[in-house]
Parts: sequence; C-alpha cells; structure tokens
Amino acid sequence: MGPDDSLNLVEPIYAASRECSDVFESYVASLPRSSQARELLLELRSLFRQWTAYVGAFAAPKASLDARLQNHDTVREIILDLLFMVQQNLQWGIYLHIRDLG
Repeated sequence: MGPDDSLNLVEPIYAASRECSDVFESYVASLPRSSQARELLLELRSLFRQWTAYVGAFAAPKASLDARLQNHDTVREIILDLLFMVQQNLQWGIYLHIRDLG
C-alpha cells in the first residue's frame, strides 16, 4: 500500500479524478505543441477541470462529492465507472500515439 491508499478508500472520487487529471497531463505533454490532437485534448482537459470544480471532486473533505455521495452508493459507483472509462480512454490514446511514433 502506498501513502495515498488510505485516502483512496475514503475518497474514491477524489482519487479517481486526480488519476484522470494526471493522465490528461501526461497525454498533453506527449503531443507536439502545434498538433490538432493537442488542441482537442486541451479542450477536453478544460471541460474535465470545469466538471471537477462544479461537482466538487477536489473540494475540502466535508464539502466534496465523495462526502455528498457517502450514502448514495449507486450514484457514486456510476461516477467512478465513468472516471475509470475516461482514464482508460486517455491511456489508450497515449498508447496509440506512442505506437504511431514507433
């Protein structure tokens, strides 16, 4: 278990959102500055950041989306599934980009 694993158990939406944010950053960094794909990805990252701010994914623990959904398992699981899907699709995009370079 890593140092953030206990946080992941308590605030899974925070952790999944942070992971998506990190993958967005990795993907953006891997693309050439003048590429059309990078511009699209920057737009998607901006929309993701707006969503996290709106729902409070990174808010203080008692005000966060995790806290508000503490007793709403179904909704929380749907959001976690969607975040996992975003992460997987971003990782797939990185893989395809690296494959095309090689």
